[in-house]
Amino acid sequence: MNNNYTYETEDEEDEDEESVEDEEDDESLEDEEEESLEDEEDDESLEDDEDDESLEDEEEEPLEEEEDDESLEDEEDDESLEDEKEESLEDEEDDESLEDEEEESLEECTTSRKRSRFTTLTKSNIKKLQKTKINEVSSNLSITKSEACLLLIHHGWSATKVDEAWFDDKERVRKLVGLLKHNTGEIVTTQTCEICFDNTVCLEKKLKSAKCGHAYCVDCWKLYINEKIKEGPHECLKPMRCPHPSCEASLEINMIRRFASQQNRKMYDRFLLRSYVETRKNIKWCPRPDCDLAVRYKSDGNYVNKYVEVSCRNGHRFCWGCGEDAHRPVSCEMMAKKNQESGDSKSLRWISTFTKKCPSCKQPIERNGGCMHVTCTVCSYQFCWLCLSDWFLCSARCNRF
Repeated sequence: MNNNYTYETEDEEDEDEESVEDEEDDESLEDEEEESLEDEEDDESLEDDEDDESLEDEEEEPLEEEEDDESLEDEEDDESLEDEKEESLEDEEDDESLEDEEEESLEECTTSRKRSRFTTLTKSNIKKLQKTKINEVSSNLSITKSEACLLLIHHGWSATKVDEAWFDDKERVRKLVGLLKHNTGEIVTTQTCEICFDNTVCLEKKLKSAKCGHAYCVDCWKLYINEKIKEGPHECLKPMRCPHPSCEASLEINMIRRFASQQNRKMYDRFLLRSYVETRKNIKWCPRPDCDLAVRYKSDGNYVNKYVEVSCRNGHRFCWGCGEDAHRPVSCEMMAKKNQESGDSKSLRWISTFTKKCPSCKQPIERNGGCMHVTCTVCSYQFCWLCLSDWFLCSARCNRF
């Protein structure tokens, strides 16, 4: 009984062992399956990791590319900003250079404008200006140049005034200036000189008559004309009349120059030049006694009583307004007051007592006798000594004392 039992027990044990083995096999299979699964999972995880890494790499690459692009863009932006800054700096420098050039050009223009405001005129320049006026009037009125010169002298060298007066009343102008219609002056040998009444001397030199026909010998003509020139511009320029007491005919400029001595001819020409300059508001003589130049000033017309420093070609600087030496920044009134205070009081009292200023040019005039009809030797303005008004507008019986 016992052996069977043992046998059975062994069989059972074998079975148990087999079952255990089977179980172990199963477990080993399971382990293998698990290992294979784990291996698969590991492989999958590895693949996933690799995929993730590849994805990360791929993601990193565009990121890096984007970063590179951004850095490049930033660099380009920086470079463009720097270029813009440089361009702006260059533009600023160009603007500054342009401003400097404009300022320099403005300074040059201002300087040239200041310099071009006045020009120096010589005697030959003034003669050319006179000839232009004479030719203009002679052509417009169809008269001789000598007659045109006399008309211009009488009307202050204004061609406009000559034309207006001539076309308004030609006969009145002819009578006023002493212009005759026909030239009757001829050389004669059969008459007696009406001044010296010396037939012997006069007939040897022959007689010469003006347009009026009054004949005088050459010596008497020379004596008369030279004496008139010596008396000053108010006698030889207003115009010079025939010596006959009842004749108002004027002598021609050519005749005056022909019979005047060389010295007096130069004096007469100087009077003619001065008569032109002193009637021009934009031309003045240099006040220096040893200078014979004039200055022409270009302005808008408001320069008559204004301080402007000008200079002639010889370097003489003077004030345009008052004619004194340059006195900037002192005004003309202050300069006149200073000169009055520093001058000789007796001379100033004498001037204020015995002279009066011309209403036209303000030059002091001394009246040494005669009637109240006064003619300024500087500007040829005619006025009443008592009331200082225009002589032709003042009554002959002026009662202003």
